[in-house]
Amino acid sequence: MVNKAKKQGTNYETNIVNRLNKIDNFKAQRFAEGGSNDLGDIQLFIDDEEFFIEAKSRQNLSLIHI
Repeated sequence: MVNKAKKQGTNYETNIVNRLNKIDNFKAQRFAEGGSNDLGDIQLFIDDEEFFIEAKSRQNLSLIHI
């Protein structure tokens, strides 16, 4: 059985991918877990540029502004 946190993360990442793919010139896909070589959770192509997104689904998230 999949633990609650993994299921929540998968659902959140899938939601982001689905929303990004509705935008023209955007192509997004979820990455499989990569361990120590993990580039992120989502790979995003916008025109000819590649981006990696690390998605976090948190009720409370502390961010530091530098």
